[in-house]
Formats: sequence, structure tokens, C-alpha cells
Amino acid sequence: MATTPRKIKIAPYIYTVQEVPKLPDAGSCETDYETITVSGNQTDTQKADTLLHESLHGVFNQGLGDQLKELDKGLEETLCAFLAPRLLAIIRDNPGLIEFLKEAK
Repeated sequence: MATTPRKIKIAPYIYTVQEVPKLPDAGSCETDYETITVSGNQTDTQKADTLLHESLHGVFNQGLGDQLKELDKGLEETLCAFLAPRLLAIIRDNPGLIEFLKEAK
């Protein structure tokens, strides 16, 4: 069983991660408070997807959040839901790529 990280750095911001036993949704991202909350009643695989999904909300809200909402209120959620599992698969399936990305300057 993996340990849920307590902090996630999203560009210049450090988000606190809270795990709550039961939430109405899998997770949430409060960009004003730099907090990500995940439901504790998920498997580790589901939590990983949720953490990446909520982290993407943090990324979008660093400059694209308002523009996305002007285009379509649900677009940001659609993008996060689409990208999170696919990016997670890239990370899991390509450890060599991840090492290269971490080391490349």
C-alpha cells in the first residue's frame, strides 16, 4: 500500500494534500487555499489518478482557468478527466522516460 504524499509542488505553489475518509467526489482542488483533498475510500490506483487529476486543475488555474470557463464551464473538468489516466499510464509504463525528464536540463 502506497503512502499518499502530504505535499505536491505545482509550479511555484506547494499544495497540501488531505485524505478524508469519505467525500462526495473522488477529490477536489482548492487553488485559493493550495489544498488538494482526496477521498480515502479509494484504492491506491484510484488515489493516484485522483491526485494527478486534481493536480491538473492546479495547473490549469495558474493561467488558463478563467479562459477555459469562458469557453465552456465543463471543459477544464473534461480535460482533467481525459488527461489524468493517460498521463499516469505514460508515467507508469515508461520509467526510462521519467528518469530522462528528471535529469535533462
